[in-house]
Amino acid sequence: MDRLDQLHSKVRIYLLVLVIIQTGIAVGVFYLLTSQTKLSAALCLLISLGLSTLVALVTVGLLTNLLLQPLKAIWQTIVHLSPEEHGGSTPTFNDLKL
Repeated sequence: MDRLDQLHSKVRIYLLVLVIIQTGIAVGVFYLLTSQTKLSAALCLLISLGLSTLVALVTVGLLTNLLLQPLKAIWQTIVHLSPEEHGGSTPTFNDLKL
């Protein structure tokens, strides 16, 4: 398995975990709101979807930087090797994480 396949499988796992967590939060909040409060089911659904969307936005923002690290390293390598560009720093591949 080459590095691209490894990256592909890791990204797939991260995104699957993200979807599972988001779904769990939405279902859990909906259950807690319907069982512990006297709010209508429609209002509970809206609250749980809103909270789930907020969690998704925060985690996507955090995961975007993590998932784009390999692409950033490739870009730094291209800029570093380009004869027109000078001053580009050499990427450190040992610091890449996913």
